[in-house]
Amino acid sequence: MQDSTSSPVPGRAGLRERLWWRAVTSKRVLRFLATRVLNTDDPKIRARIFKLLGEAPGREYAFADLGRERYLVPCRDQAIGRSVFVTGEYEFDKFERALQLLRRHSALGEVDLLIDVGANIGTVSIPAVARGLVPAAVAIEPHPGNCLLLRANLALNRVDGRVTVHECAVGGADEETLALELSHDNQGDHRIAVSRDDGAFGESARRTIPIRSTRLDRLVAPQPGKRLLIWMDTQGYEGVVLQGASALLAARVPIVSEFWPYGMRRAGGFALFRDRLAGYRGFVDLQRILTAGDVTGDRGALRPLRELDDLHAALDVDPQAYTDLLIV
Repeated sequence: MQDSTSSPVPGRAGLRERLWWRAVTSKRVLRFLATRVLNTDDPKIRARIFKLLGEAPGREYAFADLGRERYLVPCRDQAIGRSVFVTGEYEFDKFERALQLLRRHSALGEVDLLIDVGANIGTVSIPAVARGLVPAAVAIEPHPGNCLLLRANLALNRVDGRVTVHECAVGGADEETLALELSHDNQGDHRIAVSRDDGAFGESARRTIPIRSTRLDRLVAPQPGKRLLIWMDTQGYEGVVLQGASALLAARVPIVSEFWPYGMRRAGGFALFRDRLAGYRGFVDLQRILTAGDVTGDRGALRPLRELDDLHAALDVDPQAYTDLLIV
């Protein structure tokens, strides 16, 4: 990720900036912030604090401890990092709903191993293991900065002995070198760059770094009697990821995947995604479940895979529109 650390502004503005930071970092102010402000769980106050931390010269990370899991988060990440600092987690309710739906639609009553593809800083793997929802996980994250925070957060939450980390991308072949394009303000939107054309989010201006890639089958193999769950968020690259997961797909390992038509179109991955799932029974749109708050009604019923085309067309009218699917 490109970090733009601001330098002091020359002249009177620069003097005001230096005096302001000297004032807010005095011992008295820091003591007040530590005891009265930083410990608050008021989301509006925490959002304001996060904004100030992101504007602080030279500050990279913030610590979030809201009573359950603890995280180091990047101060300039306006998506996952901000959500974790403000609320303590990031969309973990999707994971909990997915487990409920698995019990409804498959014989998979429990999960023995979570395979977290695109693990970011650990916002799925860590609470899943720390809260006893799964005994172990494999966390795969290609971005070096994210992976550094992932390892730190695993240790902070004392689950590092139960989560195996792979710092790489996963794709259709082993020992590939891919280009990872970096978002400057959303560390969950680093993407494998298949197209360098400009798009809705200024992709052509993004910096890229080389990333090692391998097949998912090479990292995790299905084992008889072991119940696996693939959790996948790779910003449109999911179809290519499934190209390298033939053994896992043959074993019909359940999948929870982000479904983002814009990202899939840029990666050329929708047809791959749909075709690789041909042996599965159907899918559930998790966003509809979260809206309804009920996994037992019609919204939680399996939809046939042929309806993926309709869902793709319905969402593709807006570059930001996405959902998450449980596929069994």
